[in-house]
Amino acid sequence: MVTGYAPAQAHGAFDLPEASWLVASPKAGLVYVLGELETGLWGVYRAVRGPVNGQWERVATGETGGPFPCHAVLMGNLLLVAHYGNGSVTALGLDAGGLPERAITAIAPSVGAHAHALLPYDTAHLLVVDLGREVLELYRKNSHPQVPLLLEATLELGDSSRGIGPRHIALHPKLPLAYVVTEYSNELLVVELSLFPPSLKLKFRVSLLPGGWSEPSFAGTVKVTPDGNFLLATNRGHDSVVSFSLAEGQPTSAVWTPSGGHWPRDATLSANGDILAVANQKSNNVAVFGRNLRTGALTPRDLYPVAGASCVVFQGDNETPTLDCFDNTL
Repeated sequence: MVTGYAPAQAHGAFDLPEASWLVASPKAGLVYVLGELETGLWGVYRAVRGPVNGQWERVATGETGGPFPCHAVLMGNLLLVAHYGNGSVTALGLDAGGLPERAITAIAPSVGAHAHALLPYDTAHLLVVDLGREVLELYRKNSHPQVPLLLEATLELGDSSRGIGPRHIALHPKLPLAYVVTEYSNELLVVELSLFPPSLKLKFRVSLLPGGWSEPSFAGTVKVTPDGNFLLATNRGHDSVVSFSLAEGQPTSAVWTPSGGHWPRDATLSANGDILAVANQKSNNVAVFGRNLRTGALTPRDLYPVAGASCVVFQGDNETPTLDCFDNTL
């Protein structure tokens, strides 16, 4: 499944204006789509089963409660939405069928804040990346319905001499480590996490670009393989996927592979990590790579046209993207 910034091109598309991010809920059989507008929108879609699969019907729509929603995650019975426009995070309660029924401000707006990525650390803790304030924050889920999140720790990621623009985050599946990619400095930051007591500690930073590269480039996204042996990140401008080996969580031995297009905004791995799909926004395509589980090597496999591709997600447990959705996207 893919979203993009171009107008809907075919029947059955995710027809929400400015659709830029989606979250799939296989359990509920629903897909949640964000419309990145000043008055933020959410849409809930269900697959239409029939002679032509891969089409979607919108079953509910509402406002996210903030400007320019850019990222969302599911956490228990909540859909959490990050707003780039003012840094707020909204918690949308979900009913038994998975439909949003109420909205609560979980993190209040603040001056200069641009909440950009959310990631549950476990069932009770949430990590928030703020690109504007250049911080990583750890929140604990609260039982009080009007105060769903409590701040437990803050780590300043910024460099006093320059803006770094922390953008997206991934977790190591076996170690208490988080990996943050920075949009402006094109770096990977390794952060150590602790819950008892709550703390965040910057351990290491490394460039996502090869030595000698001097042209503009901006990190896109970051993923860690299910076995914890490799980390992959995208570079918009250098137009590459960089793969690091993870030795006890430490990134080493970087290898760069062309992303298959221009401006790789997003990427996702299949359930066992043997397929990588990359959304190349400015070349209007999604590139699919086979991936060697032992060496991490990427091999180009397929290329699919998607206007303004911005977010790509594997549907359910499928080992290949739902290809007939690619032409039915925004």
